[in-house]
Amino acid sequence: MRIPRTLLLVLTAPSIFFAAPAALASGAANRRDPLPPRVMTGVRTGHPSHTPSGRVAAAHSYELRVQRGLVPGRRAYGVSAVAITTQDQQDPVWCVPASTRAVLSAFLRNLPTQAQLAAQEGTNYLGTYLERVPAVLNQYQHRVAYEFRNTATLTQYREQVRTDVDVYRAPLILAVDPSRLPWYQKLSLANGNHAIVGFGYVFTPRFAGIDTWDPSGLPEAGEHVVGVDALWHAGAELGEPVVW
Repeated sequence: MRIPRTLLLVLTAPSIFFAAPAALASGAANRRDPLPPRVMTGVRTGHPSHTPSGRVAAAHSYELRVQRGLVPGRRAYGVSAVAITTQDQQDPVWCVPASTRAVLSAFLRNLPTQAQLAAQEGTNYLGTYLERVPAVLNQYQHRVAYEFRNTATLTQYREQVRTDVDVYRAPLILAVDPSRLPWYQKLSLANGNHAIVGFGYVFTPRFAGIDTWDPSGLPEAGEHVVGVDALWHAGAELGEPVVW
């Protein structure tokens, strides 16, 4: 199933929203010079070894066991994250390549450039089809097998993030409508598609949140811990597409 091209935004000023501010200010919108990386260091814990062929089935089984309360020692609350290295997207339509690069940083030291990833993912002036991303992620790393899927329920969405963080130490790419993200509420954006990275969670008795990184480059972007329900609703109109 194809979802709308991720990052194809119908905005009054799309080039402003997704442009790299420094590049536009200097009149060099087409520059590909590396941007200084922004490093997020999460809580590292040990992870089991899984082959790509067994990851998907094991994760689906694990989700069902969690939902049924059958996982011994599973705590309802906790804080955990995967360490990732990030860059703001270097082109107005490169949120998916930027997110892909951030995900790969959990596995690799020598990272491909956003331009390389954009070429491999078939990104064009309209954006990127999110379902093309798993093949690229799996080409660069073999610890886990990424796949594209749609998420049905809020509980499944929450546990999908927690399973990847806890069991596989693997960040995710989440497709969202940026107009529904809390940090853009004051900008009055039109509806559209955007990609962000989920790399951790914060679950307390009063709050359930996902640690995210938004690559748009706007001052409002960057790292945010956002409520699971708010993030789930931000992707609802798109069918909750996730690369996990």
